[in-house]
Amino acid sequence: MAAGALRPGDKLPPERDLALKLRVSRTAVREALRSLEIAGVVGLQKGSKGGAFILKGDPDLVTRSIRDMFYLGRISLDSLTEARTLVMQIAMQLACERIRPTTIAALEKNVDRLTGLPPTGAVSDRLAISAEFYRLVSQATDNTVLQVIIEALTDIVLQQVEQSNLDVFPNLVAHRRRLVGYISERNAEDAKREMTEHLQRLRRHLMRAERLAADHKAERALADETPS
Repeated sequence: MAAGALRPGDKLPPERDLALKLRVSRTAVREALRSLEIAGVVGLQKGSKGGAFILKGDPDLVTRSIRDMFYLGRISLDSLTEARTLVMQIAMQLACERIRPTTIAALEKNVDRLTGLPPTGAVSDRLAISAEFYRLVSQATDNTVLQVIIEALTDIVLQQVEQSNLDVFPNLVAHRRRLVGYISERNAEDAKREMTEHLQRLRRHLMRAERLAADHKAERALADETPS
């Protein structure tokens, strides 16, 4: 697979053949295949036409890994949002250098969709448009690693936005239009400044929401412990 002789969609030999070729037990082969399945490298299918098939790779594994560490307390919200701000600064630089006209048009269309949303519209619609916006920006970097990281961090942050019941930023549409304008003009410095200021405001809102949630949880716990 690493040498390129096997590509996504190709089927691996049966367990018995792999065991003979690698001179190991079928149990060892089976455990190895399960590990590769968990890692998203192969997919195991049952039936007469089943077997182990090579997958393209699942970027969602990165998102799930970071999300798990976040919810287990291994990664703080402060660290997560700080890392996102720093990554997006790099993304702005590369996007301004590498973006294609088709992606600029897609970003402009995305902002138009955001503009058309009613103020009382579903939060899920706004978040879906935001996710698409950052996905387009990540693609504009033309860097696969950055794309995976940006989409993973964005997915987790947008979940926090939804859970915190964060109000819509009143200047969000204006911010997005300015940002797309800077990118289309290849103005990296203003694009980085615009993105950084927005993400820092969002970071402060999320941190405040997290503190309020912690305070409310502590108050409820105290109330439960206080004798009536």
